[in-house]
Amino acid sequence: VQNSRVFVNGKPVLNPIRLRHNDCILFGAHHYYRFVDPTKRSPQDKRFDFTHAQKQIANSMFQIDKEEEEFKRRVQEEKKKKKELEQKLVSMEAEKQKILKSQAEVKKQMQQKLKIMEEKQEEELKKRMEQMKMEVDHMAKKRWNEELQKRTMKMQEERKKLLLEIERKEEEANKMSSQLEEAIKKDRLAKQRNERYLEQEGRNMKILRQKLIQMLPVVNEANAICNELKKKLFFTVRIVPKKTADKDAFTEAAEVLVEIVNLEDGKKSLWNHEILLEKMNDFQDSYEKHMLDQEEEEESKLKAKEDPFQFNNQAPQLLGSCRV
Repeated sequence: VQNSRVFVNGKPVLNPIRLRHNDCILFGAHHYYRFVDPTKRSPQDKRFDFTHAQKQIANSMFQIDKEEEEFKRRVQEEKKKKKELEQKLVSMEAEKQKILKSQAEVKKQMQQKLKIMEEKQEEELKKRMEQMKMEVDHMAKKRWNEELQKRTMKMQEERKKLLLEIERKEEEANKMSSQLEEAIKKDRLAKQRNERYLEQEGRNMKILRQKLIQMLPVVNEANAICNELKKKLFFTVRIVPKKTADKDAFTEAAEVLVEIVNLEDGKKSLWNHEILLEKMNDFQDSYEKHMLDQEEEEESKLKAKEDPFQFNNQAPQLLGSCRV
């Protein structure tokens, strides 16, 4: 029947569907049936009762448990990544110490080599000078000075080359050390941001779960009252996530709203959950009056503004959300 409250296997029926063997059907809030196909009937078929139908509806409405399990899995993955990141930081620190140690050893070797070359050159120069002194009578003084000058210039050039090589090695080592420090700093910042993100996600999930636990019984009670009073309204819980365009900012907790569907004209509205909580007192009062079987004349005299099931269309309504 159009605009009726029908559930199949715990899910509301909005369009025509094909029934299968052992499908559970709930008409309204209390009329429960099971569809049996005689061609597929078997002694092993399970038995179903009204409690089973209520559990099916509850399972379809509490999909948040699955999301919580997914969140726990993500937390485990983030912990694993955190551990790998710490191991990487330790390895990079060890590599830095190794490079610094290697740099000190290279510098020490260069200095020793330079010292040995200087001593060797000094010895050779002394030997040469002694030899030249012995041959001073056979060699012109000018030629001796030229030879000495050439050897001195050669020694200075070799010394200069060694000093330049030492400076180049030191610059390379300092550059590698600064790059390692920058990488370690970036990894630490990423680690701190991931920890803050996980903490914020945990708080948001806890707030969302508390709101759902508070609102689901209220929505069920409102639908039951509307069904008893034959009001063409249906209430459902909607979760609207809050996002931000800033990639470095954290998301806020999702907003829990109530969607009201007018089953007569199909119009929909979104309320803040606090509005429904305020309206529930009026709904309960109307239900109590209905149960006391007041006279029909008194009910007909109620004005439209006194009817709690007549809503002001001028009230602010949430149409949707987007990033800007």
